[in-house]
Amino acid sequence: MSFGLNAAQARAKANADLIVFEEVYAIMKKVITESASGAFEAYVDDDTIMTASTPTTADSEYYFQAWQGTYASRALISQMENVMRHFVNLGYKIDRVTNTNTNTTFKWHIYW
Repeated sequence: MSFGLNAAQARAKANADLIVFEEVYAIMKKVITESASGAFEAYVDDDTIMTASTPTTADSEYYFQAWQGTYASRALISQMENVMRHFVNLGYKIDRVTNTNTNTTFKWHIYW
């Protein structure tokens, strides 16, 4: 009987957790910046693994496709849901909207 994770499973879990952490960090940084200027909403539309748009990356396009249901990946859906759950638990509203500059990636819309 085996308990715990093997090395490959541990690497995959660490990478997934790091992606969620970095996404949450980028969104929260934008929230802090926008709220300091008196805004009640923020958009994150680039510079993260999930939202990269200049240039687009295969990863950001896969996240968009998973969200749209045209790419089957429970892992990507789970990561996006974890990001959203984090902010909802803090009292924010957060949505994904199509980035109209690319039409192949999304941007986060968070408001409070």
